[in-house]
Amino acid sequence: MIDQLEFANTIVLNKEDMLLKSAGAHGEQTKKQVEALVRKLNPSALLVWTSFAKLERGGLGTVLGTKRFNFDEASTSAGWIQELKNPHHTPETEEYGISSAVFRAARPFHPKRLHGVLQGFGEIDLSLAGASGQKVIAGCGDKKPFHGVIRSKGQVWLPPFCAFY
Repeated sequence: MIDQLEFANTIVLNKEDMLLKSAGAHGEQTKKQVEALVRKLNPSALLVWTSFAKLERGGLGTVLGTKRFNFDEASTSAGWIQELKNPHHTPETEEYGISSAVFRAARPFHPKRLHGVLQGFGEIDLSLAGASGQKVIAGCGDKKPFHGVIRSKGQVWLPPFCAFY
C-alpha cells in the first residue's frame, strides 16, 4: 500500500466523517496529520477526502479522466527506478511488517471478552508514523493487544445468534 501511495496521482482518503467524529475537538488537527503523512509519501498527488466513498460527479475529474498520469514522469521516479534495478523484490508484507491471520473456532465469541480484547483497535499514534527510522508496532502488552491494528475484515459469531455478523 505504501508503494501505491508513493506512486499515485490521486489519493482518495475515505471516511472523513468517521475521522472527524472519532477525534472530536481534535478532528481537524487529526485530519491535517493524516494529510501531512500522505504528503510526505507523495507531495504531488491530488488528495480527495470522501465520506462513504462518494466522489463528486462520480469521480469524473478527480479519479476518472484526469489526464494526470505521465508515463515519462512515472518511469523516472525514484521508486520505479529502484524497483527495476533491484533483482530481488521485497514484498510490502516484509518491508512494512504487514501481516495477516485467519482465526476459526467451533464456538462463538463471548461478547464481553471480545469487547475487552478489541479495546485499542484502530488506535495508532500518527506522530510516530513515518518518523525517521521508527516503526509503528501493533500491540502494547496484554491490555490492548489490537492497538495499532488498522484494518481487519471477516465475520464474527456471537451467542445467542445462529448467524455470522
